[in-house]
Amino acid sequence: MTRTGRTLGELGAGLSAWSLRAFLLWLPQDSATWRDEHQDRADEAEWAGSSYTQQLLAGISDTLSMLAWEFSQVNSKHDLRRYIPQPIPRPGVVDDRHVSYGRDPIPVAEFDSWWQGGGDDGKQ
Repeated sequence: MTRTGRTLGELGAGLSAWSLRAFLLWLPQDSATWRDEHQDRADEAEWAGSSYTQQLLAGISDTLSMLAWEFSQVNSKHDLRRYIPQPIPRPGVVDDRHVSYGRDPIPVAEFDSWWQGGGDDGKQ
């Protein structure tokens, strides 16, 4: 029914018991009804959905790009380090390659004060 675009409300009493049974038996594993009926097989429902597929495909693509770059680097007379492939951006994953913490190093004379909780201006 979901594949035809019709809903149970549209069919109403015109839906036979056999059709309803067939619908319930062939629900996709990532549907809420299937997960509720098969709580002991929750891991199957997770792998059946597309949530892992996208991540696995991005991982395969990143690996193939890196292997191609390594092959090119080994067989090239030039330094290709500036062409290292970047991983595919993934939603919810922060790119921390360019993150810095703090501004400047703490002078040794001020380290003990900083370590005990003091700041540059004496505020915490």
